[in-house]
Amino acid sequence: MKVHPTTVRMVQDVLSPDLIGVPWRKQVKRKPLSGYCYIASEALYYLEAKKLGYKPAQMWVHIGGGWEVSHWFLRRDGEVLDVTAAQFGKI
Repeated sequence: MKVHPTTVRMVQDVLSPDLIGVPWRKQVKRKPLSGYCYIASEALYYLEAKKLGYKPAQMWVHIGGGWEVSHWFLRRDGEVLDVTAAQFGKI
């Protein structure tokens, strides 16, 4: 069983700048889901994904200029559920 797409959309629809740090707010203007990976993943985890066996996961993403940032998502048996993947142009 998978997380319902409506639940994912619901989480995405309530993301607002007050939920992320000031440095990320500039990024949101260029990439609307930037900076929300942790809070969105946590919300989805407790709304539905935990009972389906997903677990929080973290990785480092190279963003250029020698910078890397932490990125959060959910994982279950090798399957990745990334609420904010669109910021990377993957969806």
